[in-house]
Amino acid sequence: ESFPSREAIFVEAYRGVQNELLNRLQAVSSGGDATKRALTGFFTAIKSEPGVARVFLIDLDDHGGAMRMASFEGSQKLSKAFGLKATHPLMIAGIVGGIVDIAKRWIESDFAEPIEKVVEIALPFTKIK
Repeated sequence: ESFPSREAIFVEAYRGVQNELLNRLQAVSSGGDATKRALTGFFTAIKSEPGVARVFLIDLDDHGGAMRMASFEGSQKLSKAFGLKATHPLMIAGIVGGIVDIAKRWIESDFAEPIEKVVEIALPFTKIK
């Protein structure tokens, strides 16, 4: 496949990683609280594929408009997957940003906390209206 620019290649790779991560998030077994399952799937996917997580969460910060748009689309998908109660776009951005920042710091700590603890820390963010 041919791409018009380096950024276009990165955007396409980002979207592929985004889809992979979201598919893993949705593949978590049923039962219990759907939001907790989604967060568990999110953090489990990150821990099992830290390279993928790095592309999705960390490496995108220094890119142009197309990458920012892909990141915005990813945030929208995560907000739906997490079942956020908030409706205002800025509130959604803050909540998803908070959860993503938790994930980034968890990656940087070399996964020092167990997944269950990270989910427990992130879960209250999803309840904000």
